[in-house]
Amino acid sequence: MRRGFGRTGWGTWAIVWLLCGTFRGQSPSSQPPAPPSVAPGSSAESSALAGESQVRIVRLSQVLGDVSLDRQTGLGYEKTMANMPVVQGARLQTHLGAAAVELEDGSALRLSADSELVFPKLALEQDGTRNTVVRLLQGKLYVSLMPGSSSRVTVLVGDARIQVPPGAHLRLRNQGDVATLSVYAGTVPVESGTGVQLVGKKQTLTLPLQGSAEAVLSHGIADEPFDAWDKQQMEYQKHYGASSFAGAGYGISDLNYYGSVMDVDGCGAIWQPYFVDAAWNPYSNGVWTWYPGSGYSWVSPYPWGWTPFHTGSWVMCPGVGWGWQPGGGFVGLNNVALVNGRAPFKLHPPLPPVHGKSTLVPVNTRPLVLSRPGQAGSLTLVQNSAGLGVPRGPLGNLGRLSHQVAERGIV
Repeated sequence: MRRGFGRTGWGTWAIVWLLCGTFRGQSPSSQPPAPPSVAPGSSAESSALAGESQVRIVRLSQVLGDVSLDRQTGLGYEKTMANMPVVQGARLQTHLGAAAVELEDGSALRLSADSELVFPKLALEQDGTRNTVVRLLQGKLYVSLMPGSSSRVTVLVGDARIQVPPGAHLRLRNQGDVATLSVYAGTVPVESGTGVQLVGKKQTLTLPLQGSAEAVLSHGIADEPFDAWDKQQMEYQKHYGASSFAGAGYGISDLNYYGSVMDVDGCGAIWQPYFVDAAWNPYSNGVWTWYPGSGYSWVSPYPWGWTPFHTGSWVMCPGVGWGWQPGGGFVGLNNVALVNGRAPFKLHPPLPPVHGKSTLVPVNTRPLVLSRPGQAGSLTLVQNSAGLGVPRGPLGNLGRLSHQVAERGIV
């Protein structure tokens, strides 16, 4: 069995709070969906250049512990969960926890505890380049770009600009008066008031953010908390990131880990999550999340719940239940039900939120089912949890465990 860093309960309780807290038992509204918009976000720090489109979202792929996201709703930071869309101008803050943001090609930004990250630019250029600019206000950020990535990622800290090349892997720490950049892979240029400096593999640059002191380049990288988590997530992406389903889009690592592809008579090839039976419904639980200028976006609580709710369609297969098939274009914030044939239920966003009220509307048409952590690192796996509560990576082959749960109902 593969082992990994992390406590199994991390990330589960944010989902439980959002879905089962003050709003327990709410059902979908019968109101018509809000009209779509083409402007998911804006920022005063950086406006789109000529030939750029701001219509781009990325996903909050992992939430561990206490994490908040400012979606520019006017309410500031609000509780968040995995699969929340991140738009231009958004702000991400961790407290006693950590968070990861996945870009379209599988590249990732990982934020450790007590950190704050701003997204001044998420733009798509005419040549297809995805231009991402983030600013680390405090704390620690890990960045890993896929080899051959077409993403252009720039990290700002103080008045310094760090251009992250494809295949690079780095750790950046902002301590207020000084920043520390450590490079695990690649050669990273850093532009500051003193010019451009190259930081190579296994080198660390100490960069003063105040005063006129010179930056200091040294060899070696000191170990820090959350390094093990960052390494585990790199291994997870490498191990499960190969596409087993043509056209599945990004988020493929979670599809590979939390489910499998099967051929079903009358349906063809479908993907289905582990730990479900024919009675499970992909839209029984979720959160309507308001984005100004775009309306409500459906956010699934399941750890794999990004790709199957933004592209492709769900189909009901007799005797097997709901399965997902890829196909069609990517659906951004206005991702109302993607269903081929019969819908799980009449799914419509609620009315726009009243000023000052919560912009998160949980939906529970059935009781929320999740696998739960126990004492001494144990985990109780439950049928129809569909992977909710199952940690990302360390359990290895979930297919074998899913078969046992299907026979016994609980393991």
